[in-house]
Amino acid sequence: DRKNCSGLALGSPTRFGNMAAPLKYFLDGTSNLWLTGALVGKPAGVFTSTASLHGGQETTLMSMLLPLLHHGMLIMGLPYSESALLETTGG
Repeated sequence: DRKNCSGLALGSPTRFGNMAAPLKYFLDGTSNLWLTGALVGKPAGVFTSTASLHGGQETTLMSMLLPLLHHGMLIMGLPYSESALLETTGG
């Protein structure tokens, strides 16, 4: 139940620099939560993946963050003090 969640972590593939339609549908269905302020002050984070190096990751993340900011959620991120951010690994 979105109303009683402790926070949100949302992920989506990139679709032309935007979030995928199912996530947009999910976020569009939160207007009642916005009206009551049910998500204000709760933590949130987003992540995405693309098939190319310059596939629109940044704009996708912004399109996912804006509705969360409208809800008054606290955006959480991964700080650069995390050493794993400084290298790329593959499997």
